[in-house]
Amino acid sequence: MRRALFVFALILAAVPVGGAAAPGARNGALAVASNFSGPRAAHTGIYRIDPTGSGLKQLTRNRADIEPAWSPSGNAIAFARFLPSGATQLWLMRADGSGRHRVSKRKASWPVWSPDGRRIAFVDARLNLWSMRADGRGGRRILGTSIEAAAPAWSPAGGRIAFVRGSQLYVVGTTGRGLRALTAGRTGDFGPAWSPDGKRLAFVRTGATSRNGTLWVIDVASRHVRRVPMSPGLTIAPLARPAWSPDGGFIAVAGSVGGRGGVYLVPSGGGAPKLVAARMIDPGWQALR
Repeated sequence: MRRALFVFALILAAVPVGGAAAPGARNGALAVASNFSGPRAAHTGIYRIDPTGSGLKQLTRNRADIEPAWSPSGNAIAFARFLPSGATQLWLMRADGSGRHRVSKRKASWPVWSPDGRRIAFVDARLNLWSMRADGRGGRRILGTSIEAAAPAWSPAGGRIAFVRGSQLYVVGTTGRGLRALTAGRTGDFGPAWSPDGKRLAFVRTGATSRNGTLWVIDVASRHVRRVPMSPGLTIAPLARPAWSPDGGFIAVAGSVGGRGGVYLVPSGGGAPKLVAARMIDPGWQALR
């Protein structure tokens, strides 16, 4: 599954595109990942870009860097870095790209911060769900080894983590209690992202007979799901992970319209997708305090 996401990343390039407005005093910069090879290799890595499509800045220059996640303070970014073996480890850097360092030697991916910024949840090489302190110490397994997890998302209130098990969405308390399935059926659901009020999750759904994903939202309490209407339609990679804007007005997700791939902004209630950064993936959204 992670290999498929990496292959998708390899076809992407780093080109900013303006015209997508994301109003809101709390909507900070997007962190996105891009992978290049050949003569464009100097442009690979993680970038930050304003949600208007301006202010592009390269933060790392390593094509193995993916999955950027802003800290709640907006001062740091956690990310995963591929090793030659194909495994990944977690790294941290400041918001300007300085101070890059490995958090832990543990094989880990899909970093996500606790709302207080003290801990980072992640998935290890065996797809076990863990959390640890932001300094890499104090590792704690959240779920038993019999439960495989992917793409965790920490709730804004701090008490729950949503994740993917198999091809469906689940939620569990940070102590490992209260495991609950949110979706079921023959669809493939991936990449849960909490709304700022903690009541809903945006996610990507793939049908039983389609390789392309579509954007959906689920009410966590009632488990009612709705597809986010878009015109023109946005084709989304099955393993894309959405990111909700801090003010709740937009959802960022990697996809393509008419063959133009990259990170798009979609009004959370539906509307026209706007291309922010062409040929990029893995959006993470900075909250301004």
